Amino acid sequence: MKKIAIFTTTIIAAYLILLNYSIWRANIADADALRVFSQNPESGLVLFEKSLSYKSPYKSEYQFDLIASVGGAIEKGISLNNLEDTVNFVLDEADKAILAHPKSASSYTDMAKIYNIFGTLGRDPGILAQAESYGQKSLELSPNRQETLFYLARTALLQNRPDIAVERAKQAVAADSTIGASHWYLGLSLVANNQSAAGIIEIKKALELGYQLQNQKEKDLVNGLGI
Repeated sequence: MKKIAIFTTTIIAAYLILLNYSIWRANIADADALRVFSQNPESGLVLFEKSLSYKSPYKSEYQFDLIASVGGAIEKGISLNNLEDTVNFVLDEADKAILAHPKSASSYTDMAKIYNIFGTLGRDPGILAQAESYGQKSLELSPNRQETLFYLARTALLQNRPDIAVERAKQAVAADSTIGASHWYLGLSLVANNQSAAGIIEIKKALELGYQLQNQKEKDLVNGLGI
């Protein structure tokens, strides 16, 4: 009996040592990926894949780091090799990440954001429908969540439904009028809904509240409106 106990203890100890080693290696790969991605996206992606290959209870954190990095690069217009394959890989990891947090409103909000970003690449109806679905799920868990509301406004804009976008953005502003992003999306929605004068007021308000233009497209839009 004593030998069995010793053997069991040894096996458990060995497992914990291996698990901790795996977590350590995964953390290093993830940190390296975050560090190099902006300078070398391809190398960053390899490191992200490496971090995800290890057994770790924190895998969803690495997945969200991957998602945020690739989404940010696309939004900023950074060139990525094998874009279609990269997007498919990230969307697959995004689905896995959300399964690990099925009751987290913020996770669904993050998914709405990333699907919106990928939805700008050709405005794929399926991707945009998924963005809307994630946004709705977030609101079910956390009604009137402001960030979700303005992401849903962006989804509606990408779907060419400016009236719905205006409605969502107004809800976001009502939730907290001090957040620049909500005014930004309300402004965009109003302009798209043929209410340019009101839209320009909201965009100016967004900039006054510190909204940072994300890419050249947004800068061109502001310049085109004479702001």
